[in-house]
Amino acid sequence: MWYNSHMSSNKTASLIHKNISNYSPIRLVFLSGLGTPIQQQQEIFFHRFALMNSISYIALDYTRYIQQYKSSENFQIPSVIPKTTSILESFPKEKFLLFGSCFGGLISLIMMQKIPEKIAGAVLTSPACELPSFPWTKKADQFLHQKVEEKLKKRKATYNQLKRLAILHQLFIATTTTISKTPLIRNYQGPITIFHGQNDPLIPVENSFHIQKALQNPNLRLHVVPNVKHTVAFDKGMEQPLCILRQYLYHALKISN
Repeated sequence: MWYNSHMSSNKTASLIHKNISNYSPIRLVFLSGLGTPIQQQQEIFFHRFALMNSISYIALDYTRYIQQYKSSENFQIPSVIPKTTSILESFPKEKFLLFGSCFGGLISLIMMQKIPEKIAGAVLTSPACELPSFPWTKKADQFLHQKVEEKLKKRKATYNQLKRLAILHQLFIATTTTISKTPLIRNYQGPITIFHGQNDPLIPVENSFHIQKALQNPNLRLHVVPNVKHTVAFDKGMEQPLCILRQYLYHALKISN
């Protein structure tokens, strides 16, 4: 296991990733949200899943990528698309199982359009993609702004908590004004499962229904998780998404053999 960075030609920010190669035809790809750096609990479950199933693994850390920028004016959110594509294309003999959460779910949807022949299956949670038929990002931006104000009024929040909310607010603006409105192209018709919290205040659950309709993929399944907000809180072992990934993995291995 090692950590690498993918540096663009203009030497801006590097996309940090954890890479484990196991000489397998399938590679599990974890695409983080903007507030969930790799090496946190959720990512560790997928790392372990790859090891137990003897497949290669890579985790892409979009949180630390953004933290390299010094101010919101310098955020170059769209640059993650060619950097992610370049990293995945460096494994020409492998197909990918994707797990993407929020921002990582948005990038997963874009990868399905750019390299559909390389995707063996995908599990997404609350993908941050806005469609013309359902514009929601303005309300979500207001929600984040209100959260920062509430913390300031109560004077109970720590400096780090306020800083994290402020950064998320800035990142959300940068994301929603650039790539979140990327049109969905129906290139990929393989298996997809989307999980979305019923009470998500940031990305409304209705958005995933609109994504399902836009993709027109007969192999897409949408699960609404009751009594859950933006962080889709599965059981501690992430049993549901891992079970689905395992099904996709076995099917992909059967085809490759």
